[in-house]
Amino acid sequence: MYYNSITEPVPDLADLHIRGLLRKIFEGINRLFCQWCQKRKNSTTDSDNRSIIILINQKNPPKILTRPRSQHVKAGGIASFYCSAHGAPPPQIHWRKNGKKVSSTATRYSTKTYDNGALLRIDPVRPQRDDAMWECVAENGVGDAVTAEAQLTVHE
Repeated sequence: MYYNSITEPVPDLADLHIRGLLRKIFEGINRLFCQWCQKRKNSTTDSDNRSIIILINQKNPPKILTRPRSQHVKAGGIASFYCSAHGAPPPQIHWRKNGKKVSSTATRYSTKTYDNGALLRIDPVRPQRDDAMWECVAENGVGDAVTAEAQLTVHE
């Protein structure tokens, strides 16, 4: 909802058809907004043309947008996996190898976080250690965590 504080009146709450807790929240905002408007009307400056924006946060469980891709890499090479997810609040992404969380202190594994995704880089790739199922895990505290898997096959 958007209301210009000077040119548009705050709507009557009966017109909003809001029940319960949301109605109480809007009533409180309405009282504060009306007090603010009255102060603005008494102001001597013309630059007080302000706006109020009311946002209602919605919570959504995480959803994978971009799945990591399985790949074949030569031993000693570099493997990279990218995964992105969205939700509200934005999900945190971490990585697992064969079901176990990847240690952030391991020097061969590095991660980079982006606005809605994460990159895992393995350098250098080792045959016995990295030939595995890698998993992107996205979680935000709303609903269950979601995962996407990719197989890394390492050739000698």
